[in-house]
Amino acid sequence: MIKNILLTIAVVCITCSLYAQAEPGKEYFFKPLKWKIIIPEGTKAVSNEEWNKLEEKGAAAIEKTYGEKIENNATTLFVVKYDDLNYFEANQQPYDSISDPDYPAYFHSVNVVLYETFKEQIPNGTIDTSSSEELIAGLLFQKFRISIGLPNNMVIRLFMYSRPFGDKEFTINIMYVDEEKGIRMMSAWKKSTFGR
Repeated sequence: MIKNILLTIAVVCITCSLYAQAEPGKEYFFKPLKWKIIIPEGTKAVSNEEWNKLEEKGAAAIEKTYGEKIENNATTLFVVKYDDLNYFEANQQPYDSISDPDYPAYFHSVNVVLYETFKEQIPNGTIDTSSSEELIAGLLFQKFRISIGLPNNMVIRLFMYSRPFGDKEFTINIMYVDEEKGIRMMSAWKKSTFGR
């Protein structure tokens, strides 16, 4: 059975506003984690309405693949985009370390959901994935990368970074088609800091 807590991450990645006071070029601060990031210049806020529609489309794709209803438990911190194919999203959701004590295995199950959904929804695409760990601001994050080559020669790249913080899971999702925009979003993420 697919765990509801995992599916929000997959929904965000399949869907290719600000929910807080983040503005492009300005510092965003998320107090519970003491997380600071400079929102990439040139991005714009995604409205609640637009983001909800995209999440619904992603949920429908997963539900079609797995035949199960999707429940979204995430709290979106912010979503910005350069355009409809280049997004940066941060969220958190409940995490139960008692029922899922092996976080890397838990995170891997998200990767499987993503891979299988893309494989079914884009049968003529070529899909390449990798999983690893990466230090961001001195903290170890699980990292998942998926590249989807479409028949029209467009390549969609998704990067997901995630880790637990107590009873919450913090996740960054970066999706891009434009390499330069992807580099700017990744740079902003990798330069962000967490307080101790």
